[in-house]
Amino acid sequence: MDMSDIKDRPREQQIDIIRRLRHGLRASRFAGIEQTDWKLDQILCPPNPENPTFAPDIVFVDFAFALQNWGEVMGCPLHREPGALASALRAWGVDREIMESCWFEATEEEY
Repeated sequence: MDMSDIKDRPREQQIDIIRRLRHGLRASRFAGIEQTDWKLDQILCPPNPENPTFAPDIVFVDFAFALQNWGEVMGCPLHREPGALASALRAWGVDREIMESCWFEATEEEY
C-alpha cells in the first residue's frame, strides 16, 4: 500500500492504519528517536506476505534528520510533539474526524 492512498481507503482501514502509526510513533519516541521531517514516502505499508487481505505492515524509514537520545538521560529530549505526524496525515488528506477518533494523546514519557 502506498501511503498516498490512505485517504481513499474505507474509514475502518484508515482508523486501523492511523492507530498503528500512532503506536509505532510512540515506540520510537520511547526509544529516544524524534522524526523531524515526516513525508509520505517515509512510511512503507507492505502487504502481509502470509495473507494479503490482512492489514498491511507498517515500516518507518529515512531517519536522516531524526534526533536521537543516546542514553545519557531517561526518556527523549523532544522538540516536536506527536502531533507533527498527525498534522502531516491531515495534510495528506486524512479526514479530521477520523484522526480525532483514533489519534490518542501523548503520555508524559513522550515529552
